[in-house]
This record gives sequence, C-alpha cells and structure tokens, in this order.
Amino acid sequence: MKILFVTAYAPSLIRTRALNFVKSLAAAGHAITLATLWSGEDERMALRSLDATLAGLIAERIHPARSMWNCIC
Repeated sequence: MKILFVTAYAPSLIRTRALNFVKSLAAAGHAITLATLWSGEDERMALRSLDATLAGLIAERIHPARSMWNCIC
C-alpha cells in the first residue's frame, strides 16, 4: 500500500513515535512517502538517514523563529 505520512516535525531518535511508525510500516512492505518540516541540521541529518527506508521524502525547512511563533499561537 502507498502511504503518505505527514508530520509537523522530523522523525528522529528523540521524537521516536513518528520514527517507529514509519519504520514499522516500511518493514511491513508499505511504500511510505514522508512529508515533514525540519529546522536544524540535526533534523536534516536524521531525515537523510531515514531516506533509505522511504519511497519518497518531502521535507521543507522552517525557520526556528517561525517554529517558536507557531508554538505560541
């Protein structure tokens, strides 16, 4: 099955819930396309390491100030 997995943050070893969902769905044979936002280089590197298990990756940079603004509003 083709699945579009959308999350507001980059799945990583710190944010394990989305990471475990993506990995388990891919291990079950599903084609996962991940759509997410990243703000720092650590998140970008986490996405690169996850890219091998994905069928597609849509990742856009969000400025850290914008991310904080989204948390406030």
